[in-house]
Amino acid sequence: MPGRGYEEYQGDAGQLIKAGSYIDFYMHYQPNGSPRKDRTRLGLYLAKPGQEVGHQIYHSFSTAGPATYIV
Repeated sequence: MPGRGYEEYQGDAGQLIKAGSYIDFYMHYQPNGSPRKDRTRLGLYLAKPGQEVGHQIYHSFSTAGPATYIV
């Protein structure tokens, strides 16, 4: 069972995805003790030509722990 919900941006917020970008996403599953069907969906809403995005969302990912931690 997927353990995380979705991200929804309000108003004029969005993420810039440049042409030629590679998009991937990771799914976290939380066991609940019974078989379930996976019905994962991915939806993208694109800005209309000429539409400006007032706020861009940036994500910063880093590993937890000391810089010497090997992943």
